[in-house]
Amino acid sequence: MRRIADHFGLQLHIGNICDLPFPDMKFDLIVLNQVLEHVPDPSAMLQAVRERLTPQGRVIMAFPNTGSFHHKIWKDRWINWHIPYHQNHFNRTSFTKLAGKFGYKVENVRTITPNLWSVLQLRTARERKQEGKSSSTWTHNADAIQVRPPFFTRLKNVALSRGARGAGMVMGLGNRILDAAGKGDSLLFVLRPI
Repeated sequence: MRRIADHFGLQLHIGNICDLPFPDMKFDLIVLNQVLEHVPDPSAMLQAVRERLTPQGRVIMAFPNTGSFHHKIWKDRWINWHIPYHQNHFNRTSFTKLAGKFGYKVENVRTITPNLWSVLQLRTARERKQEGKSSSTWTHNADAIQVRPPFFTRLKNVALSRGARGAGMVMGLGNRILDAAGKGDSLLFVLRPI
């Protein structure tokens, strides 16, 4: 990130907004994409963000949705529990209440389900969970990854991917239907200060 910021002449702070980067600056837009579920104190994060917004500013936040269809179906195997990395979990109602406590009005809210999340969810369906052990969904065996697969393996993968495209299109359509119904796996909030 540092190289990209330097290339474009952008100011970059790697750290936490609670570190008070860019003192005395207010922002028209602050984006927290898949962040809030990771912070130990979401209330402090919302307060710090609110203090950094201009009066006409907006906050865009995305995070997993405990009100999602996938959560309802998969229950304790839902990939977004992802403990200990996900420390907080919200649905539309719980987050709207929390945001209101810190002087935010919800301008817009909808759900978004990344197709990759659905693929990972299906992968975890086959996994036998063991307490205290990392999920293979989020880890991999580095020794098993080949830098360049042999020619016939690549040819087989191309042939299989043609069949997978149809399944991927069905999955994508299913996810868009869930999102239209507000039951997608990730909430996307647009907030403004009151």
